[in-house]
Amino acid sequence: MYILYTKKYKCVFVMFSRCWSKTMINWIGEINDLPEETRNSHKKAAENKEMCLNSYSDSELYQIVDDTYKVYIMVRNPYDRLLSTTIAHRQHNHMTWKEFVNKYDNHHTIVMSHPKILNLMKKRKHTIINFENFKEELSRIREENNIPNEIKGHQELFHDDDADMYEDKIYDLKLENFKRHVPPFKNFYNEELLTKVYNMFKDDFINFKIPSDI
Repeated sequence: MYILYTKKYKCVFVMFSRCWSKTMINWIGEINDLPEETRNSHKKAAENKEMCLNSYSDSELYQIVDDTYKVYIMVRNPYDRLLSTTIAHRQHNHMTWKEFVNKYDNHHTIVMSHPKILNLMKKRKHTIINFENFKEELSRIREENNIPNEIKGHQELFHDDDADMYEDKIYDLKLENFKRHVPPFKNFYNEELLTKVYNMFKDDFINFKIPSDI
């Protein structure tokens, strides 16, 4: 979780891993005119109080983020985000997606429904932006707020549209078969897997109004 902000344009952007976090860190760092060496890793960015509010107490956060700020919360469908995280980290390449989901019990470490974010949503007006709309919505936000800095980089897996190239059920194939190019995430799920992942991230689906069907 990263609560990035720019005082100059009075904007807050909340995002999570596999939600353009690297792209957004670079963008906010440039907007705030911060040296690259102070933000060239996720850890450094999270600890940099000139661009990130993570380390502030709640009372300090709301002193900075008053009612004049615009708050944008960038979220991603948990079905898609869990798959993206798993493939990107390549720690479970020896498993199939079905095997991974049935074994996975560490979901609490990547949920988006963090108490700090839920509290921010209660106290400040906010806009939720879904992953598939990041590019268009951020372009609109730049224009509305007269932000000159361009958003650079493309931080996500590419999707092949054709899932028919795989002879077997995709969720029964070893994850090592998928690197940069993968079929759309819906092809990795059957009803059983949908139910399991939904139950892991139920709070995210509810709190961020993410459709649970695919």
